Amino acid sequence: MRKVPGARIRIGREDLGSVSSSAPLRSLSEGDRIWGLQVIETPGHTKGHISLLSHDEGLLFVGDAVGSMGGMVVRPPAAFTADAAMAEKSLRKLCALSPARTLFSHGAEVPDAALQIQALLSGQPESLPESGH
Repeated sequence: MRKVPGARIRIGREDLGSVSSSAPLRSLSEGDRIWGLQVIETPGHTKGHISLLSHDEGLLFVGDAVGSMGGMVVRPPAAFTADAAMAEKSLRKLCALSPARTLFSHGAEVPDAALQIQALLSGQPESLPESGH
């Protein structure tokens, strides 16, 4: 907070008790809006993990709910997933939103992210594209 004294820290409601901060924390819940983005509760990575949706842009920020690697959508490592069953439910919830674009905390944007998430959920085998290495 010394470097950004006016910053406000927001956190998913269910994570409020598990994060310590010298600055005040404000919780966010399903349906809340922040800077024009709708909060979508997507537990799994943590109990209070959230994603953010811009309805106007069709843009979904998925945080750590899912990532991309080598041009393919991938599940987060099990070691960084607090509740795998909830993570799967959250992926289904995100998939139902049918965003035009999906942005990840980890990995580059992929053009067909929604279809790839559906493939993950249906158990289709994952195959990474040729990386040229």
